[in-house]
Amino acid sequence: MSASALLLGAVLTFGASDGTKLSLTVTLTESSTLALDWGGLTVTSTAPARRHYFRDLPTPRLSPLVYHLDARGGRMLEETVKPIPPDGPLLVALYGDSRDGDGPHRRIARTIADVGPDVVVHTGDVIHKAGDAAGWVNHLSATLPMTSASPLVYALGNHELWQYWRIPKEERIDAYAAVMAELPAPEDPLAEKHGAPPGVYHVRVGPALFIALDSNQPIAAGAPQGKFLEEVLENEPAQYRFIALHHGPLSSGRHGGSEAGPYLMDVADRHDVTAILAGHDHLYERIVQRDVTVLVSGGGGAPLYRRWRTVDGSKAFVSTYHWVRMMLGAEDATVEAYGLEGTLLDRAALPAAKEGHDGRAPLGVLIAGLAVLFAGLLFALYRIVFSAR
Repeated sequence: MSASALLLGAVLTFGASDGTKLSLTVTLTESSTLALDWGGLTVTSTAPARRHYFRDLPTPRLSPLVYHLDARGGRMLEETVKPIPPDGPLLVALYGDSRDGDGPHRRIARTIADVGPDVVVHTGDVIHKAGDAAGWVNHLSATLPMTSASPLVYALGNHELWQYWRIPKEERIDAYAAVMAELPAPEDPLAEKHGAPPGVYHVRVGPALFIALDSNQPIAAGAPQGKFLEEVLENEPAQYRFIALHHGPLSSGRHGGSEAGPYLMDVADRHDVTAILAGHDHLYERIVQRDVTVLVSGGGGAPLYRRWRTVDGSKAFVSTYHWVRMMLGAEDATVEAYGLEGTLLDRAALPAAKEGHDGRAPLGVLIAGLAVLFAGLLFALYRIVFSAR
């Protein structure tokens, strides 16, 4: 056990689909024991390790929660986590494709940390290739000020899984397990039920529902992810609903839309999805088709891409490093994209949920329900009066 261990990364993720639990993954430069005080709840790891997992931590609801990490050498971190009220408002920071861009990525992460969002969404590609130890060091250290205070919703990219085809089989790693060790996904019985790949989950965060998909695997009607996606959207009402994945359905950039694009756009249209959040093309773009908004946010640090085409419904396109601010209010929502220097690149309103999809009964349904209840009471009174005669 070393007294010289330093804190490399601290990543808050959701531990349960209902958003009531958080997980904290702590990475050190050397093996050491570690103690966590989570707002008075104390958890101590007795075995020295470089990576520590603290699970089933209560999500703050009414007031900020202060936690601190202590190692043998003293206090490592003290941080405050904002409460997430059930009805919002909710401040969301969105960005992606930060691999190979240590300088721009650090500036973006620091800016987001200063803003203090309730949740951060990353659309994938955090390292260059599977087993990229130096890439993980850069990513964890760059995001430490941000992910130590704001829970992360992460959609798996393709670079995290990529391995050179000539690598001998015995030297290949389990890329999925390696990523999940660094950025654990919430437990999701519904994803498990459908046999969805690791890293596929849904989580309720205040008034918003986030669904993270793995676009490296098939997404289609009848496929495990398609079954999972549609069951979640059919049974989880929310005022704001988002699909987050790496390969987006539409883009004017180098990669363009994914093979799953038509299916995703159809599902999003049928189920009143607020927006599809994607990366893969290293740029910012906002596209609106069939009342569905697609936000491509892939300017987190990787080499930028230029415009290769113009898709129908493209409302804004900028090839620059950036992050996106989404404010989800009680009545409406806005999206704003900002460059490295704080320049406003785009601003727009996001569509409000249609009746029946926001988790609240529409007025007509409520009135009809009251009318049925009143009629039932009158009938019961009638029976009582006449049976007494």
